[in-house]
Amino acid sequence: MRQLRQVATHGLPDEVTAIAASYDQTLRYGAQTPFSDQLAFHWTGSLWEYDAQHNSLITAGNGGTKPLQAAFTIYYNQGTQKYELEQTLQPDEQMWVDVGKLIREHVPDKNGTVLPANLASGSYEIRDLTNKGIGNLFEGKVVYDKTYGHVTYGCGTCCGYTAAEVLLDPLGMLMDYTAPNGTGGLDSCSALWEDVSDSFYGNWSTANPGIATVDYYGTFTGVSMGTTTSKTSGCLMGNAYPRCRNKCFFPGGTDNVTPTVSFIGGNNFIFEASDPTVTVFNGQQVQGSPSGGTFGWSATSTSSYKPQVLFNGSASTYSTPSGTVTVTVSGALSSSVLDTTLSVSYSENSQSAQTPATKAITIRQFEYLVQNGSIQNIPLNGPSSYGFTSTVYYNVYTHPVVNGAGQLVAPGFSGISVYEEVSLGQCNFPGANLNTGTGALNANSEVADDLSLYWSQPLPSNLNCAADQYLGVGGFIIRHNTLTWTSSGPTITNLGNFN
Repeated sequence: MRQLRQVATHGLPDEVTAIAASYDQTLRYGAQTPFSDQLAFHWTGSLWEYDAQHNSLITAGNGGTKPLQAAFTIYYNQGTQKYELEQTLQPDEQMWVDVGKLIREHVPDKNGTVLPANLASGSYEIRDLTNKGIGNLFEGKVVYDKTYGHVTYGCGTCCGYTAAEVLLDPLGMLMDYTAPNGTGGLDSCSALWEDVSDSFYGNWSTANPGIATVDYYGTFTGVSMGTTTSKTSGCLMGNAYPRCRNKCFFPGGTDNVTPTVSFIGGNNFIFEASDPTVTVFNGQQVQGSPSGGTFGWSATSTSSYKPQVLFNGSASTYSTPSGTVTVTVSGALSSSVLDTTLSVSYSENSQSAQTPATKAITIRQFEYLVQNGSIQNIPLNGPSSYGFTSTVYYNVYTHPVVNGAGQLVAPGFSGISVYEEVSLGQCNFPGANLNTGTGALNANSEVADDLSLYWSQPLPSNLNCAADQYLGVGGFIIRHNTLTWTSSGPTITNLGNFN
C-alpha cells in the first residue's frame, strides 16, 4: 500500500500546484496535468498542437450539483474560423476532446463544419451556457510532445466579469404598461457584455414605487408620470488574476414614466364631404393616460392628389384638450387605400408620450351607384289609381378604385342624405303623375329609390313614358339614368357615373 504524505508550504496561493503524472518504466514517455480547484463560466485555452510529434487532449467537467450545457469551441486560421461542440454534462461528468482524432477522422461539429486535414494548431474556449453568472465548469489540457521524449501541459485561464450595468439606462416606459430591464456583465476575456440578468433576480427595487414598480425578474410597471431610479444587486464571478473569485455588483439606473395615447374610435376612412349627414361619420377618437392633457393632431399623405386634412375645420396641425375631432378634407382625396396617416401626440404635466398614436386612413369620395337586384314593381289596378309603384335599390361605391372597383360603403351609414332629380319627358299619356322618394341611405347603406307613375284612369296598353333621373349621395351627384315606362312596367338605362 502506498503511503500518503502531507506537504506544507508557506508560499502564496497558486505558487505551488499539484500535478498528476504518469510515465512508462523508462521514464521517457509520460503525461502530466495539474489539479484545479477553480470552477468558472468561461475558460480560454492556450495553444493546442497536432502533428506527427504532438496531440492535444482537452477536457471540461461539471463541478456543480445540477446538469449544465457545455460549449467547446476550437479557433483556427488566426481566429477567423471556429469549430463548435455542445454537450449536456451531468454533475461530475466530463467531456473529452481529442483534437487529433477530430482532424484525422473529419468529425463534423454541430454546424457540419469539419476541421482542415492540415490544421496543426489553434486556441480554444469553454463556456457554461447554463450558469452565466457564476459557472460550474473546470477544465484541463494535456499536450503530448514526442519531440524530446517527454510531455508538457498547458492550462486554460478562467474568465471573470470586471463590471456590471443595467441593460437599459435610462429605461423608458409608458404609464400603465410594463417594460423589461436586465443586467449585463463585462467578460474580461472577450471584452463583450453578456446578459447575466438571472443572477440579479429577486433584488430589484425602485426609489419611488408611486412612479414605477418592479417585479422579481426586473419587469417595470409605470404607475404615474415622472422619473425615479432603480437598483439591483447580484454576485458574479469576478476577475482577479490568477484566480476568479466571486464578486458582488450593485448596478442601477434611471426610470422614466411617460403618458400614453391611443386611438379608441373612428373608421379607417373619412368621407370627403361637407354635408353634416356625412361628416357625423368622420369623427376620430383617441385617449390619453393620464387624462387632462393636450392632444396634437396632424396628418401626412402619400396621395398623388395632395389632400389637405382638417381637424374640426381648422388647419392640418391642431391642438385641443378634447380626444374627439371631426376630420374633413379640402381639395382632394386618396389615390390609393390607406395612403393618409393621422398622428396624435399627447402631453400632460410637461411630460410627452414617447410614441404618438397613429392610424392609416383612406379619404373616400362618393363615386357611383350599382343597381342591387331587379326593380320591385307593385301594379296599381284601381279603383282610384292605375299604374306602377316601384322600388330600386342601389349599392354605394366610393373612390379610390382598386383592381377596377371602388370601395363599397358597408352597412351602418344610414341617414346620409340622398339627392334625386327626375324630369318627366315624352309620355303618350298626358296627365300621368310621377312621384319619387329617396331621403337617405337605409340601414344597409343602400339608396332605396321609390318611383310611382299613376293616373285616375287605366293606363293605355301602348303606354310609353320616359324620364331623366339624377341620383346623388352626401352632396355628390353620382348616377344618371333614363327611366322608361311601358304597360309592363318601368326599365332603367344607366347613362354612366355622373361624377
